[in-house]
Amino acid sequence: MSGAFYLHGEYVFSLKYLFVTLFIACATLAVCHSAPALANPVTIFDCHLPAGKWVTITQDGNRFTYRHGTAHGNDLKIEGDVHSRNVFYWSGRYTNIEKQLRFTKGKYSYIVFSLGANPSLGADPDSGLEVLKGRKIISDTKGNNDICSPWADLKISMDNDLPEDDDSWSAM
Repeated sequence: MSGAFYLHGEYVFSLKYLFVTLFIACATLAVCHSAPALANPVTIFDCHLPAGKWVTITQDGNRFTYRHGTAHGNDLKIEGDVHSRNVFYWSGRYTNIEKQLRFTKGKYSYIVFSLGANPSLGADPDSGLEVLKGRKIISDTKGNNDICSPWADLKISMDNDLPEDDDSWSAM
């Protein structure tokens, strides 16, 4: 047994051996703890729009990806996380809870939103995409509520807290 010696019928580890072992264990834990999880991206929003268009948002750990396009490919792809400062989260309450993510690229903002139904108020679900140039709305497209997914899988945690938009950016 390397690093240990036999004393009075028992193996005793030297302090040097013990420190080296602890150092390796701590270094391994530090590397494993700080490394990002290698998970597959999860689609957290998927909405079919008129004219064969769709918009999807995927989340891979702390990274969010906006895609807008058709069956033939993406017209636009924007990636971001808390550090890129081009993805913002907002949640508010109207007839039900509205959640949205706003992606920015240059002067443009692309807001995907979802508002749950509230049968007791006669309110239908509402989801879609709003595009702004500066603060001016240039497109407000409602999705097909039967095939727009809710935000059930949206994971905002202390590790990936996105900057919060104020309600002036609400798509509702």
